[in-house]
Formats: sequence, C-alpha cells, structure tokens
Amino acid sequence: MLLLSSKPNALLTCCTTGRTQGRVGIIVRTLYHVGPPVAHLVVVLVVLGLMFSAMAHLVLGTYVGPLSTLSGAVSDTFTLFVGHSVVEDVDTIRPRDQLLAPAQVGAA
Repeated sequence: MLLLSSKPNALLTCCTTGRTQGRVGIIVRTLYHVGPPVAHLVVVLVVLGLMFSAMAHLVLGTYVGPLSTLSGAVSDTFTLFVGHSVVEDVDTIRPRDQLLAPAQVGAA
C-alpha cells in the first residue's frame, strides 16, 4: 500500500513496461491494447441502438404507446437487446383494427 500512496504512477508504469511478473505483464499489456478497439465498438453499438430507437419512435410511435416518446423508444430498444420488450409479438406491432403499410411492417 505504501507504493500506491507514495507514487501513484509507479504501479501503472511497472505494469505497462512488463517489469513485474511475466504473466501479469502479458495480461496488462493485452488489456491495454484491447481497450481502445472495445471502446470504439461500444460507441458504435450505442449509436446503432439509438438509431433503431429513433426509427421505432418514428414508425411505430403512433401505434404503440411506450414507443410514442423518444425516451420510451430508447428504453424499449435497449431492453429488447436483453430480451424483454413491449414489441415481442406481431399482434403488439400490428393491432387487428389498424392497417400498416408494407414498409411499416417491414421496419417493425
């Protein structure tokens, strides 16, 4: 603990240069080099999720209640990735008394 309190950058420098145990250095260097691509992947996935939620809001917002607001569409889209959503079956998307255009059914 003395090492962390007196020189906070010493542990990071030691781990990134590989002057610690060999196996720990390999793990730290791997995580150090994999971090930026994984961060970029997360950013791209979040942007795609936001685009899908905007499309769900625009196409289905007038037909499905929880998708009528943008925040509800974002919440429902990201919970759809987990497996729970308002739009789980075709009857929710296309009620029997309303007709949707083929483009709306395809987008849904």
